Amino acid sequence: MTLKQLSRNEFREYLSRPEFRDSYTGLSGVHSELGIRILDVGEDGVTMSFSPTASMAGSVSTNSCDLGPVATVMDSAMGMSVMLSLEEFSSIATLELRTDWIENPRANCEISVRTKVDTVVEDLIFVQAEAWQEGSVTPFCRGTARFMLTRGEGNLSKVIMNAAKEQEFPDKRESL
Repeated sequence: MTLKQLSRNEFREYLSRPEFRDSYTGLSGVHSELGIRILDVGEDGVTMSFSPTASMAGSVSTNSCDLGPVATVMDSAMGMSVMLSLEEFSSIATLELRTDWIENPRANCEISVRTKVDTVVEDLIFVQAEAWQEGSVTPFCRGTARFMLTRGEGNLSKVIMNAAKEQEFPDKRESL
């Protein structure tokens, strides 16, 4: 069975597996630097989180988190949601990302981002997101984005394909 033949539910289940989550969060660059974690893969979106450190403080006097890392996690989570909405793999590009800040998040307190795909129109996909701080009942930020399918193989597709190959061709080393 090749990965392209998977149904959306099977694909969603695959993305929920620890080996994929480890591959995704271990990507070099911003994913590992921010410590982004995939918390949930749902029917219409994903939930990701990260814990901003004091070094990410936008203001030392207020201990608030810089807004850049939050927007980065929103973009990553919305992009993952887009991948879940596709019938087959494609690279994607963020055409527009808008964030509306209700209040500044605190540093040293976990932030979760939950996303939802709103609409798919030909090669454009519209997504929304909300960001919460640990212990809060209301979001401190809302975001919307527009993605375009670029019909190529992007980095996320490569991670998924590599993990699928590992699944299809398991390690044959002898166990101790």
